[in-house]
Amino acid sequence: TAEQWHAELLGDDLQIRRQAAIATRSIDPPLQRELLPVLIDRLRNEKDGQVRLAVLATVTDMGPAAADAVDALAESMRSDFGGNYSERTHQDYRAALALAAIGKPAVESLRALLHEEATNDRAEAAMALGRIGPAAAEAAGDLIRLLEEDEVRVRDEASRSLGQLGEAALDELLHASEHPGASVRAAVIESLGQIAVADDRRSRAIQNALSDEQPEVRAAAVRSVESLALPPDRWQEIMLETLRHDDEAVRLAAVNSVLQHRERMEPMKAALCELLHHESAGVAEHAAYLLHEFGPEAIAAMLD
Repeated sequence: TAEQWHAELLGDDLQIRRQAAIATRSIDPPLQRELLPVLIDRLRNEKDGQVRLAVLATVTDMGPAAADAVDALAESMRSDFGGNYSERTHQDYRAALALAAIGKPAVESLRALLHEEATNDRAEAAMALGRIGPAAAEAAGDLIRLLEEDEVRVRDEASRSLGQLGEAALDELLHASEHPGASVRAAVIESLGQIAVADDRRSRAIQNALSDEQPEVRAAAVRSVESLALPPDRWQEIMLETLRHDDEAVRLAAVNSVLQHRERMEPMKAALCELLHHESAGVAEHAAYLLHEFGPEAIAAMLD
């Protein structure tokens, strides 16, 4: 009965609390919803990391039905509750997952968490908003501001989440593609590459970034070109031009892209052979690496 669950989840015996918390995940959804107030109480007051993680798993499974737990989950992320360090860190991640599973009702709390001092809170909140997807469209501007962060993890999560917001984030991203900061422009171009929408503005922004003066932006553009339905000859032109770049990271982006499309390599063979004689040893090495994919038929060019 619900009374028995209450007694076990709120009792003094730690082992019984742990067992009960784990078991709540397998009970019928109507009973889970009836127990939600006590699960919220555990989120607010439980000091044992194992109990908390078990409760978080149940609340995540409940999804939108656990909307009343939003405030407690957000507070859980802001606070250092019980358990060792790895348990506390994992609790933040699991709380963020639970908020993502709740969806739209959790968006405003997650947006507030983006302003927390703790790096982990900002990163996990950004991740959760991305998992919610287009329903979190109003967070696009907040996530774009995170692209200016010094913390790489926060920037990466924000960039990935902006891509998951999809078309809802497109206008904000296109505006930010002109940002003066190279790391911001690179993150924006990565995000644009994740949005599966046929929009000429998106295509132009990515292709314009192929000429950016900053290598990290160019490399991001090469990776994002994959999302554009370009004709094979245009794609080959971009890859060969990129393979001539003097920055290794930019060339590696092209190498990785070409290796994903071995069926498009044949028309590039003659140009790759010419690059073997390039004045830059790095360019020649990457050309040789790709020619290796042609097998024995490339031996003559490499011997020459």
